[in-house]
Amino acid sequence: MLSLSRLLLVVCLIDVAAAIPAVTVITTSTKSTITSCGCTSKSTSKNGHVSTYLITGSSSCTKKTIKPTCKTTTSRVEKLITSSITSTTKTSSTSTKTAKTSSSKRPTTSSTTSSRSTSLSSSATASATPVKNSGKRGLSYNDPTLTEPFSLSGQSSKVSWAYNWYSYPYTNGQMRSGYNPALSFVPMLWSSADVLTSVWASNVAAAKSNYGTTAVLAFNEPDGCDGQSCMNVSTAVAAYQKWMNPLKGLVSLGAPAVTNGVGTLIGLDYLKTFIKNCTGCQIDFVPIHWYGDASQITDFENHIGTAYTAGGKRPLWVTEFGTTSGTAAQTQTFLQSVQAWMDGSGMVAKYAWFMDRPGNLINANGSGMSPEGVMYNSR
Repeated sequence: MLSLSRLLLVVCLIDVAAAIPAVTVITTSTKSTITSCGCTSKSTSKNGHVSTYLITGSSSCTKKTIKPTCKTTTSRVEKLITSSITSTTKTSSTSTKTAKTSSSKRPTTSSTTSSRSTSLSSSATASATPVKNSGKRGLSYNDPTLTEPFSLSGQSSKVSWAYNWYSYPYTNGQMRSGYNPALSFVPMLWSSADVLTSVWASNVAAAKSNYGTTAVLAFNEPDGCDGQSCMNVSTAVAAYQKWMNPLKGLVSLGAPAVTNGVGTLIGLDYLKTFIKNCTGCQIDFVPIHWYGDASQITDFENHIGTAYTAGGKRPLWVTEFGTTSGTAAQTQTFLQSVQAWMDGSGMVAKYAWFMDRPGNLINANGSGMSPEGVMYNSR
């Protein structure tokens, strides 16, 4: 139902911990360039997750001293993101920020995902059921079963939507179950790669019919070339006009999501240049990303105001934000402060903390919400 064509992938599995069941990704603990079974694309870790495409290639992979194993499977080429078990870096053109350590698990299979789904269902939904709400908060996830603890009856939840950097709630290797039906799914066209555009329209239509989709996201950090979509403005404009614009009137359309880096054609400068050159483009809202120290509450709020102006005063979606340094207590203070501020801000329509995974919004063993998750869900 999802793919228009199926390609032969060489799937790489590194024997390190990961927070999701997907087998088509590589997880690393430091920023580095990876050779993904002969894939020529650059893949790097970003604040605890890895972005990569897997295309047919050689029968072996290398990543410095880590020796992954490979196996062949038949499926779509998809962009997935995984969590790592140690501190990682998110790099912009102007600074390198160190992310906090997160807890995660070994790569799992579909059967273990199903088992965890059953566990989550029994613990999180034994006396509660999914309930839709109109809150601004969303979930960025890899494992759809980890959306289950949120937005349940009796919680007064403010979490209403979710996305996974792909155009459908489930990605390759995942059981087609476990996604929380209370959450409106928001598809993303991560880049203009053929393997993504070939299923884009059909996946959006299916998500709209089955998962309450009312909005879609364009390219992920086109101003970032450290493993992100890395698209120059002219390429992004052409791709937006070809793949996003035809959906106007059917769903709300989001501009490319830029970083909070500073420089020529980086961050908000890229955003302003894109909007200026995207003639005839329907842009209903502007997604942005922000990472910084847990003490930078004022900096975060100021960046929101600057981004709102840069985006032509269109509603903002803060689709990734998080702290790259600070204690757990400081991070919770940051989150509690800025989420309350965004809930009351007319500039911000939606936002998603990075991210819905064990060690962040989910507790370390993956059985339910962490204290941070409980606070994000309903406070």
